[in-house]
Amino acid sequence: MTGNATNVTRDARAPLVAAAKRHGMHTVAVMMSTPASVCVERQGPRPASRSVPQDTVRSQHQAMVRSHPMLLSEGFNDGVFASSLCRLEPFLQRLSEAREADLGDDESEGLGDLLLVRRYFGPEILPLWRWKHGSDIAGGDRVAEIR
Repeated sequence: MTGNATNVTRDARAPLVAAAKRHGMHTVAVMMSTPASVCVERQGPRPASRSVPQDTVRSQHQAMVRSHPMLLSEGFNDGVFASSLCRLEPFLQRLSEAREADLGDDESEGLGDLLLVRRYFGPEILPLWRWKHGSDIAGGDRVAEIR
């Protein structure tokens, strides 16, 4: 999701999911368990130009609660319902480790620059490619070649 946008409707989330999928990115819906009363209360200190009417806040909160069970069917890979961001740390750590493995930063072969190849040509082309042995050039970049 983006910034502090609520994205509480399927129509608001669909282009975000589509963009992530186009770029081969893992999609995660993150929902906070802030009570509706607290959301309304937090409107008080906001400047009038940034304030949202109470009925809109309550409606958005209800839409978020209703959407929770359907997020995976919308194309999200995962959905996380957290009362605080610290509960997301193990999930984010797993994503980071998977990304490091993809790039070969964990001392494995990884795909490294082949991520770009996969993104443009599809995963079926990867078996045709390999890293060229001894191809550390330009500060350690590797060169791939067709087998």
